[in-house]
Amino acid sequence: MVSKSSIIRLYLHFHIHARVRQENKADIPLPIVNMPPSKPKSKSKSASKSSRGGTNTTWSHEFDTLRRENLFRNPPTDHTAYPALKAAIAPHIESFNALFEKDGLIAQGLLDIGTKTYLDGDERSGPAGKNKLTVKIKEVFVEKSVLPASNKFSTKNREILPSECRERHVTYRGKMTARLEYRVNNGDPKECLRDLGQLPLMLMVSALHISGGL
Repeated sequence: MVSKSSIIRLYLHFHIHARVRQENKADIPLPIVNMPPSKPKSKSKSASKSSRGGTNTTWSHEFDTLRRENLFRNPPTDHTAYPALKAAIAPHIESFNALFEKDGLIAQGLLDIGTKTYLDGDERSGPAGKNKLTVKIKEVFVEKSVLPASNKFSTKNREILPSECRERHVTYRGKMTARLEYRVNNGDPKECLRDLGQLPLMLMVSALHISGGL
């Protein structure tokens, strides 16, 4: 019959022997494997810059995720990298510019409206002895996009940029106002401003960068 002390001595013998073998094995240096030199990467067509130094506008059928990310972080300064997209949105930008440019669609519309005349009293009677009110819309303009009146934190600069509108999940819009000229009977003409609500603003329009408003 094997005693308990003999089993303990046998366990310690094998445990110490295995520990020594493990330490000796760790001292053996690993063989050095010579890796073949890596081949230089060829310039792909999806590079952000072409060989001439300008922004490349050639796209492949792949996703080109890294190139799109680089263009998003570093927008090109010479021209767009998406000419097809620019051509697709060009009619929308041109139509927006046609509204507010000098002698544009709104200006022509105001000429068609002209001056309106209103008389008080009974419509069935003649104009004799009645007061006359003439009203004319002189211009319609759109202001820059600003923070809403409910925002009481920013008091100096209340202008808001499109990037902040995206973060706030709100519409990039400006206040549209009409300047009216009215006259009572033969008195002097007077002017007043009437609020026409908020107008969504389209980016990349020319009038947005010319003056303080549109």
